[in-house]
Amino acid sequence: IYVVMDYVEGLSLDKILAEYGAQPEEMVIEWGKQICDALIYLHGQNPPIIYRDMKPENIMLQPGGNLRLIDFGAAWTDLGGRRAKVSLGTKGYAAPEQLKGEPIDARTDIYGLGATMYHLLTGKDPSRFPCGQYSIRHWNRRLPRKLAKIVQKCTRPHPSDRYSSCQELRQALEQI
Repeated sequence: IYVVMDYVEGLSLDKILAEYGAQPEEMVIEWGKQICDALIYLHGQNPPIIYRDMKPENIMLQPGGNLRLIDFGAAWTDLGGRRAKVSLGTKGYAAPEQLKGEPIDARTDIYGLGATMYHLLTGKDPSRFPCGQYSIRHWNRRLPRKLAKIVQKCTRPHPSDRYSSCQELRQALEQI
């Protein structure tokens, strides 16, 4: 028995954070839009695929600037009306409903993307400094208020308070 996987050239965003710290807002906005595109594709499948493990470690920056999601080990899809009852995810990045084993949907991945953008913009790990505890502007006053509101909306505790889809989130990022 063996596993065959693609080799993905590049650096994971957690390695970039470790080496260079917080990333420029323009770069994070562009990366956020690219990740939204990948999630729009996944969520648009029938049945939808919920990634469930968004974090800098699982995003590779390839030569040329494109991003690629890796490690689909936690990805979930509803096959036959079953709920995802196992609470998987990384502390600080996983949505509260995901950690509680409650129903999940696209808004679960939106939370993870918001937490990832928080980390990329501030250099602060959301498992140590929860996104709801401090705004991104607490760490860097030069970051746009509009971007702070987007990250804050993505990481609200209740799914109904977040963006309803990655298309909606992508549109918000495009308006910055």
